[in-house]
Amino acid sequence: MTKGKVYPVKYRKYRYMVKFERKGFKPYRRYFIKKADADADCEAFNDKLLAEGREGQHIGPRERRLFADIVAACEEVAISPVDVPFLIRKLSAESFPKRKISIEVQEFLVSLDKAGRAYRTQKTLKLRLNAFRRHCGKVCLGEVTEADCREFIFRPNSPQTQTNDRRALHQFFAWAVKGGRLAANPISRIETPSRARDAAPAILRPAEARIWFARMESKNNARILAPYFALSLFAGLRPSEIAELRPEDLTASGIRVTGGKMRGRKRRIVPRFPVLDAWLAAYPPSFDWPAVDSTAMKNARALCPRRWAVDLPRHTWISARLALTNDENKTAREAGNSPAMIYAHYFETMRPEKAALFDSIRPIRSAKAQYCR
Repeated sequence: MTKGKVYPVKYRKYRYMVKFERKGFKPYRRYFIKKADADADCEAFNDKLLAEGREGQHIGPRERRLFADIVAACEEVAISPVDVPFLIRKLSAESFPKRKISIEVQEFLVSLDKAGRAYRTQKTLKLRLNAFRRHCGKVCLGEVTEADCREFIFRPNSPQTQTNDRRALHQFFAWAVKGGRLAANPISRIETPSRARDAAPAILRPAEARIWFARMESKNNARILAPYFALSLFAGLRPSEIAELRPEDLTASGIRVTGGKMRGRKRRIVPRFPVLDAWLAAYPPSFDWPAVDSTAMKNARALCPRRWAVDLPRHTWISARLALTNDENKTAREAGNSPAMIYAHYFETMRPEKAALFDSIRPIRSAKAQYCR
């Protein structure tokens, strides 16, 4: 909480409360009968809080001395403390313009190997850093900005993936700063992605899924989008698993998946249902999928009548599958998760009669040939 706010309450005869809570600050609570009085008190408190912040009353003696030293050093060279971040960015861009990100990543991985870090850790960091290099499009280390890092971290992924991406970038840039390769760490000002715990997964209703796919079919790139999201909604595949699919993985008995996240569940067979076969027959996949954060994918997600959430189609498939099978062990094996996780998050999120309606969502375009008999 950065400032005081007015909250409606029912406390004795009072109906409004002005509240402010923040670590290191004295809590502030005042109760009022009239909203106008509460608004006036809140405005006065925020003005007082801002004035005290300018005077440095809410920082400790050590931090106050450090800030005074910074101000004195800036006065010696006739610059304002406000200009320091801009000078650091300029120094970073001018001092290290020719250090290529690809070479620095290799040196970083070599240093991890010398430090005895596990091979699995090195591999994960390499994948994430190379993905960042391709995403931002920058060649030299000094050209990377905070905006590039923020855009990469907060692209459409789960909060845990976003946190892992931020951690990988922070380790890399901290190593670069420590070694004199970069002036400042661009990750230091980027907040850690928030992760909502124990929240029910967002799922689609059958009518919403039908509208979404009908809208997709009306687009020129339906031959690419329809099979991608069909594999996600009617087979529960993750985006990373769809990206690794090959034609030989689509067999008559099911879909062979080898890229699951759960250790010990990376290899599994997902059953093929008639609804998925109908979509793959009408729109044979080319297996050349666009990137998750591409404009085509963003536009496709925008067509969904429900507000988009990460892994929305996959959550819907797992909820429907558990409702139809009533067996968390079987559903977990097909989804590539643990039975405990499936039961904790998806039990009774959908009724069986609603789950059965997904099988009736068929493509408007008639299938001319069966796919992968």
